[in-house]
Amino acid sequence: MPTDQESPPDGPFPEEPPKHSAEPKRRRSGLFGSRVISVGMVRGIRFDLDPSWFVIFFYVTYMVGSGFGKEHPDWTPWMVWFGALAGSTLFFLSVLLHEVGHSVLAIALGLKVRSITLFLFGGVAELSGEPKRARDEFLIALAGPLVSFLLSVGFLIVNLASTSGQPVAVVSAWLGIVNLGVAIFNMLPGSPLDGGRVFRAVLWKALGDYERATEWAGKVGILLGNALTAFGLVLAILGERWFYGAFLAFMGWFLSRSARANTVHAILGSRLRSLRVRDAAQIGNPPVDSWDTLEEVVEHVPDVKVGGVLVLDDGDLVGALGPAELAQVPVSKYAFHAVRKFMTPLRRLIRVAPGETLFSALQLMDKEKVSQLLVEQEGQPLGVLSRESVTRAVNRAPGSAPAATTA
Repeated sequence: MPTDQESPPDGPFPEEPPKHSAEPKRRRSGLFGSRVISVGMVRGIRFDLDPSWFVIFFYVTYMVGSGFGKEHPDWTPWMVWFGALAGSTLFFLSVLLHEVGHSVLAIALGLKVRSITLFLFGGVAELSGEPKRARDEFLIALAGPLVSFLLSVGFLIVNLASTSGQPVAVVSAWLGIVNLGVAIFNMLPGSPLDGGRVFRAVLWKALGDYERATEWAGKVGILLGNALTAFGLVLAILGERWFYGAFLAFMGWFLSRSARANTVHAILGSRLRSLRVRDAAQIGNPPVDSWDTLEEVVEHVPDVKVGGVLVLDDGDLVGALGPAELAQVPVSKYAFHAVRKFMTPLRRLIRVAPGETLFSALQLMDKEKVSQLLVEQEGQPLGVLSRESVTRAVNRAPGSAPAATTA
């Protein structure tokens, strides 16, 4: 994280560096952009419900109850719907435990778990970052399906120990089957499913290349999603249960979309973690005077449009000018405006050390809601880091990614 060092009295910083403000409260959005409902926090892990979860909860309860009513005409309505509600509740509790399995192992391997969210297609655990070793990736991904498999065994044991035809036996048999289905489905070898992460871990270990492994897992995930979409559409058009087919098609579309997004996110995050602030910051640019016009700055420091430049006044640092500030003025009017009118003042600049990763620098920009950071080392200003310079550095960098280490 960026350093918070005080400037020497006779140094270039006449003001005390601004303190990092507390992270502002943000509107937490779910998988489909709607606001999630927080239901509590345990050991630092937030548990959320996406509004779409209520849709699938009531649908599963209705379908299970309808099935129980047809298969067991001797049951009273109370037995049918109580069994359906109990089965649906225990099923989603099983999904939650599936995600807890991922989370517990991730924490044991040194990763922080921010939240677990239940939504339309199941659950998702949000980790603070990606595992650094192929072995860790493999174990974390495998933990969830293993929990589902053990739950399946447990429910089937309860079924065998219960009286045949009674609600406890019927509900436990259904839970044993669906948990086994969850375990098997999640082990399909495509991102973003757990099996996709297992597949990526195996390729990562074999090839020693995180990015290639991520790309292949993403490609398989897209193929699986497209196949599920096609199958769902066929069922919706030709089958009697059109709603079930439409749901499968929607799930397939979501899997394909998530596979693409996860692949891009994982590769970008890998590159951002492998690059340092010094690799992207505009450190070599000569400073400009606060009374220079924007036109003069662009002529003498062309990189200012993609990087940034320090601004001096009588030899003292007073601010920084970057692409975001220049974008506020039409190019035709550059000659009529001085730098001091559009620069970011020194008191508003957030510091970052040149040795920090670009990933942590971007996190700091998002937290403080700024478009550039002042790069300093031991109280001395070195240059400016902007979002545009980060993008350029990532695009120019070779396919750098964490190499697989010995398990």
